[in-house]
Amino acid sequence: MGFYLHLSSLVLFAAFTTSGAATDFQVKPFKVDLTAQIPRLTSRLPAKTLYSDRDGGSGEWGIELDVLQELRTDWLMNFDWEAQWAELNTSLQWSLTFLLHSCDLERLVHIFEQFTAVIEGLTVHFTHEKSADPEAIPVILCHGWPLTPVILSKYTQALSKNSYRSSNH
Repeated sequence: MGFYLHLSSLVLFAAFTTSGAATDFQVKPFKVDLTAQIPRLTSRLPAKTLYSDRDGGSGEWGIELDVLQELRTDWLMNFDWEAQWAELNTSLQWSLTFLLHSCDLERLVHIFEQFTAVIEGLTVHFTHEKSADPEAIPVILCHGWPLTPVILSKYTQALSKNSYRSSNH
């Protein structure tokens, strides 16, 4: 089961250790790199048999055959994989979007700086949002499958802003 850890303050790592325990870990910017996977994907896609629609093309049993064929052709002939992951890595930021069902518009949710750190042998992927208030209280927001960082972004934005009582980071 995968998970996404939203770390609100790197200082908080020290809170997890006891006195004298090792706190040595490296935080590294996270970048999407599909260099090794793209040749494998493009060699396997043409060899895959696409079976006829079981439901007569209604999509009731999954993606429709014509849509799948179109996707495969586009991935093999037109899609610029390098440009796509370069866009994901622009300035170490990742734009998450979601569909606003009420007005059917795509909206930018938030821009997250992404990082990884190895903590006790486990590589943790996280974002780090800092408050403008240096006295802010560190907070960790976590989600599990099938939720995404989009769900937490509204809370992250609210918590990282200064408020009349206190703020968090």
